[in-house]
Amino acid sequence: MKSKSNPVRLVGLKSALSAGALLVLLMATGGTGHAGAWVPFQGDLSLGLNYQYDQSSGLYYDGELQSDTADTRVQRLALSAEYVPISNLAVRANVPLMLVQYHGEGGGALLQHGAWDDRNTHATMQDLRLDARYQVLEQPIFALSPLVGVSIPMSDYETIGFTAAGRGVRKLHLGLSAARTLDPYVPNLYLHASYEFSLAESVDLSEETAEFSQHHSNYDVQLGYFVLPELNLFGRLQGAHHHDGISYVDWGDHSSDLKNFHDPILQERTLLWGVGAGYRLTNSVSTTASYSRFITGDNTRNAQIFALGISWRHPVGPFDDDF
Repeated sequence: MKSKSNPVRLVGLKSALSAGALLVLLMATGGTGHAGAWVPFQGDLSLGLNYQYDQSSGLYYDGELQSDTADTRVQRLALSAEYVPISNLAVRANVPLMLVQYHGEGGGALLQHGAWDDRNTHATMQDLRLDARYQVLEQPIFALSPLVGVSIPMSDYETIGFTAAGRGVRKLHLGLSAARTLDPYVPNLYLHASYEFSLAESVDLSEETAEFSQHHSNYDVQLGYFVLPELNLFGRLQGAHHHDGISYVDWGDHSSDLKNFHDPILQERTLLWGVGAGYRLTNSVSTTASYSRFITGDNTRNAQIFALGISWRHPVGPFDDDF
C-alpha cells in the first residue's frame, strides 16, 4: 500500500535533486540534534547515531579570552529515532550519553571548582528530548515547520564546574524551521534556517539562583550545495543566548552563594561557524561530518566541535514509497 503523500510535494522534492538526496539534506540540517524543515514521507522510520567531540581551551567573557588554562574535553554520543505517523507530522526522541573531562592546569574560584573537575573522565546520561514538528507548507522548493518539544534530565549529573554536563532543568521548546532550494536559478543550492525558544525551570540550588530565568534562544543558519546527488557540502552559523543570568564581568558584585553556584545561572552567549558534508551511501543509509569553531561569546568557553553521524531510514507498517 502506498502512502498518500501530497503529489505536489512529492514531485517538488524529487525535482529538487531526488528524494534520496533530500534525505541527506534533512540529516545535515539536524547537526544540533534536531531535524530540518522538510518532513519525510508518511510511515518513514529513521534511526540515527551521532558522535560529537567538543574541546575548549579557555574561558571567554568581556569580549576576549580571559583564561587559557580551562582545558575541557566533552564527548557526546546520541541515539535518535524519528517516525512519521501521518503525512507532514514527525515525532522524534533523542537520548544522549556524555563523557566529560577537565584538562586544565589552573586553580582558584573559576577553575577546578566542581566535583568533576578532577581530571578524571565522568560518564552520565544527559537530557532526554522529545519533539514533534509539522510541515505546514507543501510548496515544491520551500518548507516551513513549527516544532514543539520537551527535554528532561535523565540523571542527577553535575551542574557545577567546567565538566558540568548541563544545567539540570526541564524545558519546553518552541521552534520554527524554514528551508528552500534556489531552484530554478541554482537548483543544487539550498538555504536552511531555524530558531528555537526554550522555556526552562529555574535552578533551585538556592533562593538566589532561583531568581534567575533560564529561558534561552538557539538559532542556526545553513547554506549548502549538492556537488553530486549523493553529496552535499554546507557552511553554517550557530548561536545560543541565555536571556538572564549573572556575568563574570560583575563577579565582584555577586554574593558568595551566587559565586559558588554560578555555572548553571550564567548569562551565556555563543556564536560558532562551521563547515560540513553529508553523503548518501544508499537509499537508506546516510552519513554526515562537520566541524564548528567559536567566533565570539560571553560567559562561555571557546569551543571547537567535531561531529560525525550516521542514519538509517526505512518505511514501516503499511506505508511505502517508490524511491
